[in-house]
Amino acid sequence: MLFSTPDMRVAHLLRRFGFGATWSDFERFRAMGEAKTLDFLLSPETGRFADPHRFCLPMREDGGVEIGTWRFGPWFLSRLLCLENPLQARLVVFWHDHFAVSDHKVENGPMMLDYMQNLMAEPFGRFPGILKRMVTRPAFLKYLDVRMLIRGRTNENLARELLELYTLGIGNYTEQDIQETAKALSGWSYLDTFYSEEETDMDRLGNMARGDKVYSAFALMPDHIDDSEKTVLGRKDRFPGLSILDHTAGHPSTARHICTKLWEHFVYVEPEKPIIDALVKVYTRTQGSIADVLREMTKRPEFWSEKAVDCHVKSPFDLMVGLARALRQHEWLRAKMQADAAWNEKPDLEAFNEIAGMFYMMSQMGMHLMYPDDVDGWAWGKGWLSTEAITTRANWRGMALWRKEREDFYVPHVGLQPLLDDMWRERDQSLEEFTDRFLARLDARLSAESAQTLRTFFSQRGMPKIEDTPDGRRAFGWHLTEGLTVVLRAPSYHVQ
Repeated sequence: MLFSTPDMRVAHLLRRFGFGATWSDFERFRAMGEAKTLDFLLSPETGRFADPHRFCLPMREDGGVEIGTWRFGPWFLSRLLCLENPLQARLVVFWHDHFAVSDHKVENGPMMLDYMQNLMAEPFGRFPGILKRMVTRPAFLKYLDVRMLIRGRTNENLARELLELYTLGIGNYTEQDIQETAKALSGWSYLDTFYSEEETDMDRLGNMARGDKVYSAFALMPDHIDDSEKTVLGRKDRFPGLSILDHTAGHPSTARHICTKLWEHFVYVEPEKPIIDALVKVYTRTQGSIADVLREMTKRPEFWSEKAVDCHVKSPFDLMVGLARALRQHEWLRAKMQADAAWNEKPDLEAFNEIAGMFYMMSQMGMHLMYPDDVDGWAWGKGWLSTEAITTRANWRGMALWRKEREDFYVPHVGLQPLLDDMWRERDQSLEEFTDRFLARLDARLSAESAQTLRTFFSQRGMPKIEDTPDGRRAFGWHLTEGLTVVLRAPSYHVQ
């Protein structure tokens, strides 16, 4: 059997629903066993994290408040990186891609923060609720060119996207369905009052943080609603309120569309019909419970098949967050973010700069969070492997690895320390054992050729038998850092 031991099954589960079976995650979850690991992964994490408004505070003595997505985006990435539950982080990004919204068009930080917070609110919930939550966000409506939907002047663009992208999928509706759905969406609008009063940006930031004011909100205007009877997907109704969303979310084609997207995102593309049939039954029985659909995936033999091994190119998010977690850099970042700090207490400047740098580097790899390519999200799979992106992927090694102590003299820093401490204890191992343990900490299942390249690299630098002195330990840390580069240049590290 491909996964013949409990440990192998836990490792595969972490690769499909997490960022890989890296040493820290694997040691933690193998002790729990497969069933409890799956229960943990399917349970939403609700712990506190740093207030996002802190990221808008001045970072320099001469700086001012900046209430923009360029400040909230790094907070969003740091929150996902620091989640204990890796599946939750990946699922939030799945919904970000499904309900794609870009600040290139929205150009409104508070709206985008509202969008981010709602992406994270219930990623494991029932799809009808997720759909209602996301398509009524002001940022979403602005991105879809909605300002005010008035009866008699319908917006067929929103109706088409609702049916094609967010619910039924291409080919499962008619032009009449679009026209009638557009009527059912009449009365929709949103309020944007951020700059409507004479306040300073600091006042606005405080009002947002304390919940004293809501500067944008969904609005349903009764006087502009088309109350006539409509026929959508074979059903006649007036579709009052948001009931058109319940109708489309509960349609069999929506169940198939969402289940297919989930399987393709987490397992492999082009799933066989019996797989989706089984998932659709669960979706229908549970009123669209995403957690139940994900659990059902693991009951399918195909989930555990060879076809589900190394079948995805890691997205920049999966690659960078996976490596940072493998190096346990999220532990340092979580401590630095100080979940209990007040909204007007600046975040740690070093931590802010590191996560902002990671946010920027991810964009250089082709995945700019909060700025997806278009309304259909990003091009996944081989779409990540442009020439420029591959070079950037190979050169990123994590956060806070080295610290400048004096001119031209650097010492290992907090981002490298966990790996350095772990591998320092392995210096009495053979070169082969040392290399294997280094790779295990990263869950880097390299090809035989790439693994030999790493062994040769370590051997040429006298690893692992380096003298136990401060200079020896510093050199040891540098060789580990270079070893990360060797791993990142191996094509087999970029698939999962």
